[in-house]
Amino acid sequence: MPKCYQSIVVNAPITTVWDTIKDFHDISWASQVLEKCEAMGELSGTKVGAKRILNEAFHETLLELNEQNTEYVILLMMVHPLFLPMKLAII
Repeated sequence: MPKCYQSIVVNAPITTVWDTIKDFHDISWASQVLEKCEAMGELSGTKVGAKRILNEAFHETLLELNEQNTEYVILLMMVHPLFLPMKLAII
């Protein structure tokens, strides 16, 4: 499976950033890019296996969540036949 890596530098303490992004179902920090996040199923946004749909197009599953290393891995499935599934690691 192809891998995608994206990196940015945020001028804030890691604990502040992690507390902001670690809940898979809370995308309020990306409101200028994402209009809608629909949690699927009953798992909370901090449980591996949690699922969500972003902007009614991107189906994602939380594959890994590592509090100690402040990272998570997402499986992204786009609802379009030309797109391939991919894993994203948020570190």
